[in-house]
Amino acid sequence: MSCVFALALPTFSMTVADTRLNLRFRDGQEGFNDEGDKPIEYPDGRVLSVRTNYRKLRLVKDGWAAAAGAFPLVHAALEHLDTSVFDPDSLTPTLDALYEQEAPRIRSDFPEMTKLEETAVVLTYYKDGSFRLACHRFDHTPAVSDGDEFLLIDPPGFDATIRHRIVGAIQAGLVIGTSRSALCSNLRLLAGAFHIVHSNSSSVSDTVEVGLLLNDGRIQKKYLYARNEFVMNATDKDLITRLVALGG
Repeated sequence: MSCVFALALPTFSMTVADTRLNLRFRDGQEGFNDEGDKPIEYPDGRVLSVRTNYRKLRLVKDGWAAAAGAFPLVHAALEHLDTSVFDPDSLTPTLDALYEQEAPRIRSDFPEMTKLEETAVVLTYYKDGSFRLACHRFDHTPAVSDGDEFLLIDPPGFDATIRHRIVGAIQAGLVIGTSRSALCSNLRLLAGAFHIVHSNSSSVSDTVEVGLLLNDGRIQKKYLYARNEFVMNATDKDLITRLVALGG
C-alpha cells in the first residue's frame, strides 16, 4: 500500500507520497524497496521500469497526481495521466476506463492481488484561478467533498487514533502563504506526519516525494525528494536549496 496526502489552498497546493514498493506481489519472497532503480518483470516478460524518483507521484499537465494501492495499477494510472490529455474535473471517467482496460491483465499476471479496487488516485491542479483537489477511488467510495481542503490516504488497517492525531496536527499546523518560511514549515509538518505513519506501518517508507504548486502572481511547480528526517531537521535555506523548480 502507500500513504498519500493532498492539499489545495488559495495560494498553493501540495501533494505528498511515500516511496515504498512491496514487491511480494511479484514473487511472494522479495520484500520492500524504498529507493533506487528497480525493474519489475511481469510473467509475460514485460518489464516495468521503476525509478527512485516519481514512483507514486507524477507531474501532469495542470498539476500533480499521486496514487496509493496496488502498485501495477498505481503505475498504470500515473503513466496514463502523465501521457494523456484529460479534463482534471473528469478524473473518474478517465480512470474508470483505464481500470476496465488494465484490471483483467493485472489480475491475470498477479492472481494473489485481490484488492485492486482499493487503489486511489489524488490530483491537485490549477484551473480557473484556483487550486483544486480531486480523488478517485476505484471502489467508488467517497473521498473528497465540496469544500475539503486536504485528504490523507493511509494504509489499510492503520490505527484510527493515530490517524486522528495526525489529521488534527495538520489542521492546527498548516501555514497559509507562499513565503519561504511558510513553505518550509508546511514541508516539515508533512514530513513529521509521514514519519509517524512510517513508524506505525510496515508498508510506508520514511522517504517522501512532494509536488508543489505555488501562486505568487505566476504558477510555479516545485519538487522535493528527501528522507523525512532531513526535512524535519533542515534549515529553511537547506530545504529551499533541495527543492527543484520545474518548467511547463
